[in-house]
Amino acid sequence: MRRVISLATHAERAFSSRVSALQKPTPSTSSSVPDRATLEKGTVQPTVLKPFVSASLQHEDLFNFEKLVHVDEMFKARIHYGHKVGTVNNNMKWALYGERLGVCLFDLDITKQYLVRALNFVAHVSMRGGMILFVTSNRDTMFDVEKAAEEVGQYSHVRKWQSGTLTNTRQLLGASVRLPDAVCFLSTLTSLGENHPAIIEAAKMAIPTIGVVDSNSDPAYLTYLVPANDDTPQSTEYLLRMFKEAVRRGQDERKLAVQDATSSSSSAVSDTRRELWRKPDSPFVKTPQAWVSSLETIEDEKLGLVDLHPDIFRATPRIDILHRNLTWQSVYRNVQMTKMLTKAEMPGGGRKPWPQKKTGRAHVGSIRAPQFIRGGFANGVRGPRTWFYMLPDAVRIQGLCVALTLKHAQDDLHIVDNIQNLQNEDPKYWIDLCEARNYGYSVLFVDDNDELTGGLAEAQQALPWLNVMPVYGLNCFSLIKYDTVVLTRSALDKIEERLLTHIHRAGPLNKKYKYMDMKEKILQEAEAEEDPLMPPVV
Repeated sequence: MRRVISLATHAERAFSSRVSALQKPTPSTSSSVPDRATLEKGTVQPTVLKPFVSASLQHEDLFNFEKLVHVDEMFKARIHYGHKVGTVNNNMKWALYGERLGVCLFDLDITKQYLVRALNFVAHVSMRGGMILFVTSNRDTMFDVEKAAEEVGQYSHVRKWQSGTLTNTRQLLGASVRLPDAVCFLSTLTSLGENHPAIIEAAKMAIPTIGVVDSNSDPAYLTYLVPANDDTPQSTEYLLRMFKEAVRRGQDERKLAVQDATSSSSSAVSDTRRELWRKPDSPFVKTPQAWVSSLETIEDEKLGLVDLHPDIFRATPRIDILHRNLTWQSVYRNVQMTKMLTKAEMPGGGRKPWPQKKTGRAHVGSIRAPQFIRGGFANGVRGPRTWFYMLPDAVRIQGLCVALTLKHAQDDLHIVDNIQNLQNEDPKYWIDLCEARNYGYSVLFVDDNDELTGGLAEAQQALPWLNVMPVYGLNCFSLIKYDTVVLTRSALDKIEERLLTHIHRAGPLNKKYKYMDMKEKILQEAEAEEDPLMPPVV
């Protein structure tokens, strides 16, 4: 699951308009969403999906890094030096120019090409407000990496990597912590010569990675690799300077896009922030936001921003927990009614077919024995059989939080002000609305009321891919089944209230441990002692 940063739509449109002059015209399409045939073809030939990608992502060098990176500067920074010929990794031979005095030399033309690509990716992540984590295990450059990350407002990790830092953050840190949107490795090998464990963890969590790969390193599992020298302070200083410039260019472009969106917005957008109950106080937890829009018009009219609780909409993306919920919902209602009859239950066969002895045939007591045609079954299915079981409350609640987090991170969760008593009941209106807002092939509307009136109720009967559900029916299977989930403001408040009540209630979520006032219980235990005012030591 690729993590996506939620951005204001006005800012995205403003940024796309800023780069439209740099982007070549793309063929026009009748819909902004590809059909199923195009998606199936895109899995084999990705170029067919190019018309559906935003203009800013199609530009190969949007931030003009070709003029920033020079081969002579890389040569002076000793980027071309590798390790000894005997230690070269077979997967890095393609990036080598040759060898001199037994030392491998990188082809700086290839290094420049891959470095420009990595810098553009870092700038895109920074432009979208992403979090970048700089990682190194080289003791000679660890302080430079920390200082560089701090200068651009990003994060760094230069100490010993604790296993599960990315894959088990909730258990290690005790709160819903936002994972980085990209991890940049200034050295991909540990002091033991093995691949950095954070590379595997980032790959498991679908976090894109940038890695400076030396001649003795393995580029496996890296998203963007830069073949270069990762040992000397000169090369690391040059690479850090390039990455800092990429982050700054992305941040500057983001500021310009926000200013353009603010100045060009025709309607005044109100700020609908609210106080979140038991919001984590950690500086590493960022409060997610979502636009509140209206369904009165086909175009996505923004009414304001609303804060989302990080414990629900920034939960750790535990795919295993989500899989347990989906499996449970798929099988717990199944009942097998098949009942295969035994020999005693089959009709007929009461007479012994032939004598017990002196016939040369096997001893048989009934023609309804399992070895005969139309005989009974020895170990058949004895229905009705059920696969019913109940998941623990903690797993079900965490599964809902994971599903909501994934939907919001993938920009498939939207907030509207109201779905009751809407005027337009024409199905064509709702089809155009879903296409204009990129809702996809199926949409689920969630409201706190279980009775729906108005235009949406009439149109929903003619559109089977559009469904409405109350809050008390929300489940993981429905959240994953539908391409887009639309919540009303009242449904959002009710969902957060119910989930947070169970997440933060006293005692474990196991039902056999019910809530009790432990302070009162301890004080009552002192009544039979000599000094009732002094509670016993527990």
